[in-house]
Amino acid sequence: MRREIRRSLPGLACLLLAGCGGWQSAMDAHGTSAASLKQLIILIVVVCSVVWMLVMIALIRALSRERAPRTAPVDVDAERVRRMSVFISAAVAATVIVISGFTVTSFFATRRLSVAGPDDLTVKVSGLQWWWNVQYFGATPAENFQTANEIHIPVGRNVRFQLEGDDVIHSFWVPSLAGKQDLIPGRPNELSVRAERAGIYRGQCAEFCGMQHAH
Repeated sequence: MRREIRRSLPGLACLLLAGCGGWQSAMDAHGTSAASLKQLIILIVVVCSVVWMLVMIALIRALSRERAPRTAPVDVDAERVRRMSVFISAAVAATVIVISGFTVTSFFATRRLSVAGPDDLTVKVSGLQWWWNVQYFGATPAENFQTANEIHIPVGRNVRFQLEGDDVIHSFWVPSLAGKQDLIPGRPNELSVRAERAGIYRGQCAEFCGMQHAH
């Protein structure tokens, strides 16, 4: 049984790694906002991995220690209790510091997603069941036009998306360029995007918006 499990591990690892590729990946960042989110993801993964390793080491040490027989009298070691109290207090303090750091870092990273520069191209995106209504606003009314589903933006220029939901809640998500932003009826949202490289970037509605939900 163990031999069969060991033989299946490489195939399972390949299957898991295959899910890391594809059109949509937050780790394949080609926009300013996406790069900030990628750095945040890497930071959180690294810190959580270190914490997990420390917990596993402590668990293995605790399980491998020689235990006294159950019939042995309980010997309360005051020094050991003190060390344990100090360790638990330090662990709680470290947890509070790490979570506070994540909160502050996440706040400023997500806040930058809605900050637009002075020379923006404005694009209004309305989410409907089951398509996107896209309106481009130029310097003059004659430059305004409207399309559906496909969005074309210039490289190296800040683009401000004005997001609105016309019927139900939708979610605008292009992971290679920016984070996810909800489109809520009656509550306009904004998202700033700056593509640093020309290409085709897949986006979709990341909110289940009905029985016939379509990307």
